[in-house]
Amino acid sequence: LLMIGRWSRTATVIVSGLLLVLFSLMVRAFTQGKEISCGCFGPNEMISWKTLLRDGSMLAGALFLTVVAFRNRRTPA
Repeated sequence: LLMIGRWSRTATVIVSGLLLVLFSLMVRAFTQGKEISCGCFGPNEMISWKTLLRDGSMLAGALFLTVVAFRNRRTPA
């Protein structure tokens, strides 16, 4: 839906929510010192600060798109 531009507001909120949940679980596992394989971009990828930086930037991008989707309200002609 994001790629075709349909229901932008709903799609961005859902994507941002999913990324927020997954990112918070990764941060929690990292702070607890658990060595788990994320598997986000390949097998046997352990959670590290690099993984958190990459996934955090994706979350920031998704939140930016959510803000843009709600700011660009179409006005009726």
